[in-house]
Amino acid sequence: HKLILISIFKEVKKGRDIKLNNSLRDVDLQENISCLNDWIEFHSGDIQKYENKMRKIAASKKMENPIIKIERIEKWKNSNEIEEKNPKTEGSFNFTKNFKPKSLFKFLIVCFVLALAIVGVYNLKPRITGLAAITEQLNYTSNINQEFYKSSEYTWNLDNAGDLRSIRIYGSKTKHGSANVYIENNEIRYLLLNSSELAEKESGIFGITGFAVKSDIKKSLKGELSEEEKEILELLIEDINTTRNNISIEIEAKKGEVSKEIKGNATYSQNYLINNLSLSLNGSDEKIQIKIEAEFEELAEENTAPLWNSNITNFTIDKTLTLNLSEYFYDADNDSLTYSSSSAPNVAAIIVGDVITIIPDETVNGTIQLTLAAFDGTAIGFQILSFDIKAKEFKEEINKTINISLDYGDNPVYDANNDGVETLTGVVDITPAKSAFSWEADEEKLCAKYEVYSFENKESEFACFGSNNCCNFLQLESSKELWNESLYLAYGSYGSTANNIVSAQVFFVDYNLSLENPYSEIAASSRAGLTAKFLEDFIQFEDVCLDTCFVYGFNSSSYKLVIEIDNATLRIDKIAYTIEKAAANETITNATNITNQAPALIKSIENISIASNKNYTLNLSQYFSDPDNDTLVYSYYKTDNLTILLENSIALIIPDSSFEGIAFTYIIANDSESSAASNVFMINVSQANLSEEIKPKVRVGKPVKWQKKILVDVSNVSSVNFTLPETASNISIKILNQTEQRELQDEKIKIIEDSKVKDKELFEL
Repeated sequence: HKLILISIFKEVKKGRDIKLNNSLRDVDLQENISCLNDWIEFHSGDIQKYENKMRKIAASKKMENPIIKIERIEKWKNSNEIEEKNPKTEGSFNFTKNFKPKSLFKFLIVCFVLALAIVGVYNLKPRITGLAAITEQLNYTSNINQEFYKSSEYTWNLDNAGDLRSIRIYGSKTKHGSANVYIENNEIRYLLLNSSELAEKESGIFGITGFAVKSDIKKSLKGELSEEEKEILELLIEDINTTRNNISIEIEAKKGEVSKEIKGNATYSQNYLINNLSLSLNGSDEKIQIKIEAEFEELAEENTAPLWNSNITNFTIDKTLTLNLSEYFYDADNDSLTYSSSSAPNVAAIIVGDVITIIPDETVNGTIQLTLAAFDGTAIGFQILSFDIKAKEFKEEINKTINISLDYGDNPVYDANNDGVETLTGVVDITPAKSAFSWEADEEKLCAKYEVYSFENKESEFACFGSNNCCNFLQLESSKELWNESLYLAYGSYGSTANNIVSAQVFFVDYNLSLENPYSEIAASSRAGLTAKFLEDFIQFEDVCLDTCFVYGFNSSSYKLVIEIDNATLRIDKIAYTIEKAAANETITNATNITNQAPALIKSIENISIASNKNYTLNLSQYFSDPDNDTLVYSYYKTDNLTILLENSIALIIPDSSFEGIAFTYIIANDSESSAASNVFMINVSQANLSEEIKPKVRVGKPVKWQKKILVDVSNVSSVNFTLPETASNISIKILNQTEQRELQDEKIKIIEDSKVKDKELFEL
């Protein structure tokens, strides 16, 4: 019955049943046929899915001898009967293409019988009742917000796993160059986006107008094929793409004779389809030539990530602790491992080769955690370790603090999707309004200082919003009355170019310089930053799918996206997907009614110093949280000379082997619906190896002495980089060796503050 329904559906689409009920005088029969038309229209999507499924079954299962099959089809054509005993794999394209009723009367009888059956089950309405299985389809969206400048891979994690039924992609790409996106399922690639297939819609946004042949398969056709022959050819290409076998096929028909040549190993179903196509072309008067070439890349051998190979995850430290990590990590592939460690306040973790030495400051007391990472060149293995440290208790005076929160504004007119990306005529709005204070701060004494840094010009421009006294204290003029007003950044304003970082600090300034009652009270937040990009030459696309408009057998919680880039920039904003679930007897809560709470940055990421040819591990769960306890997926702003590998909540920072210098980046946390960005932090890569770190001892009312000792191989180093506190003054650097001690001249000391190089004298002002 389903095959008959598919055939009737095709006839409906072709218009062969136009106003059939008008030619009948029986009112009841007219109602039944009208109901049948309504039911077919309502379930047209399901009918189409079933027809596609029948095609796949016909192409993948073992099929009968083609000659026997054709004889049966011819027999059916002559008798217009369907044999109940025919195999279920028969039909598909042959049956549906040859359903041509000999008379209107016979066709109407079939319609009438089906209509009566539908009346019994559906009560003359397109609805599901009785014991029928009920399913529902739920729509979700994953926010990706990733840019790709070169071919790469991306892991898409679904927060709402289930049986996928549709996958669609949204984003933008530069007009020049090309981009393809594949999704892998069970080691088979499905084409999600092919930029060459994008076509502009009336809205000005681009989409897909048709389906494309897989890019790994080349097809050429000379001559005209019948509809049935075209369908066989499409099934053959679909089967080759599914099995991904390298094969070359050439079929040529001329003067009633057919020749074929096959290079490579064809599957049983492919041989069947080739034979069926050849038999159909046999006797053709036209000259027809079909060529198919399929070449697929070999799947790389799977790499095994390093593992922690010990039951010990808790250690006790008295003064120092040394561990040989090669005795704790194991790699099944015997790959050479590189180790790195996260940081902890007032604890130095030094890795030399396979050995890590942990030196806590004397003020540290209690239990700390470090995340160790072992990198085999491809994959990372992580292990969180606990260290029990006993030390003297230490208390520090708590001052007034400002916790800055810098966000993209919620004004729907500007940067509507709050991703910091706009066209050359667009505007990005940024606000510090959600910043928090540890005391009841007088808002008339607050100001926000902005810095807009252009990557292209490598220059900054500054602005200040809020109190005049506060801005004047920062040697700036106030350009807006309120400290928490949004900064509206357009291309060219504040010196902005295509790629920019907007950083901000919030200040509280209250002072009196009179001789009678002089006082000053000043507090400042840390710096926070967001990117602002203006794209000159790009197209925006939405709701794009090729092989993924309707899918089956996709039931994983994560998938690998394979991105192919050729001289282009591709931005994936989001992926919309539909899952199918069985409906419970109870009323199902609509998933879209649940309000999602965005992730939050709970503390700023500190500037990081890394020795050259070493890595650094960052535990992002210490910096981000999610109010809904959603699983967070992390990404980062890509910058030259650095790679950051992200695994769950661990970030492994890997500088290029020859790189020494400073780079800036930030981290993005995404819960599939909303995202939060960290502050922009600095990564300083130098050849200096930290041998010992002595923390400042703070005593109320006494000056703080701060000292670092650095071990340097002077034969290979021309400069040394390390980090100073912002409040440092009276800076001096002494060079010691085995024979002498001398103080470094002030003019040879350069200090980088706010991305600018300053002399020592200017820094101490």
